[in-house]
Amino acid sequence: MKITWMGTASFSIESGGERLLFDPYLQMRGGENFVSFDDLLEFDTVFVTHCHFDHLMYVPELLEEGEATVFCTEQCCRTMERYTDQNDRMVCVRPGNEISLGGVRIEVLKGMKCVRKHAPRKEKRCNPIGLHRPPFATVP
Repeated sequence: MKITWMGTASFSIESGGERLLFDPYLQMRGGENFVSFDDLLEFDTVFVTHCHFDHLMYVPELLEEGEATVFCTEQCCRTMERYTDQNDRMVCVRPGNEISLGGVRIEVLKGMKCVRKHAPRKEKRCNPIGLHRPPFATVP
């Protein structure tokens, strides 16, 4: 399995002949990890972990100009329906769903968010890898 950070919150996973893109995002030229829109079009499978604009903003173009299937939450699906008519390649997922793609299996998890405002650190515990856990996790 190869995991590649593609800048900001975007990353790809390559395993079992599959290339998966998570949270497609383009940085401005000169960013710490420049990726072009053409780079994003190379993926056949895209996952959008939640509906923040930086995760969704290129999805309509990817659906219209590419051939990717996009897996995302129901809220993201509803949002995308307003911006593209390429809904036949969008798959709405919910916690508990499992997606098998070649040698990769994805389990959809319920998202978590932690805010430590106005509370002692020990009272609000966050996921150790960051402030939120996307609602997807790879399962080897």
